[in-house]
Amino acid sequence: MRRKRVPGLTAAVTTALALTLPILPAGPAAAASPAAAPGSSLTLTIVPDRLSGPRSTVTLECDPPGGTHPDPKAACAVLEAAGGYFERIEPGSGGCTGLWDPVTVRADGNWGARKVLFEERYSNRGCAAAATNGVFRF
Repeated sequence: MRRKRVPGLTAAVTTALALTLPILPAGPAAAASPAAAPGSSLTLTIVPDRLSGPRSTVTLECDPPGGTHPDPKAACAVLEAAGGYFERIEPGSGGCTGLWDPVTVRADGNWGARKVLFEERYSNRGCAAAATNGVFRF
């Protein structure tokens, strides 16, 4: 059986489809949507050396600041100043006492396109928070 062509039908269908499709931006900007994954996303963990202490984990997202960290704006500002390198963070003041209750802190995730893996041991939670200028204050 042969199909009968209806003049102008193809043009009408094409026009109807074009009107119902969303308009998408062209070029590289189309791939980088503001609603995409955050520019930086980290999982921060404090692990006590003794089994009796609590293990704490939060998430930190920057650009825009968010996650479960208690002060994501401040933590992101500290990391931004250090270029996302924990080793370059300028220590803060206060909270570091002579108490020996060692903890290991870990950061895992990404800072922009760079993978982040950081681990350091401190004499206690207060010293970990002070040494990281509040990034590990949770």
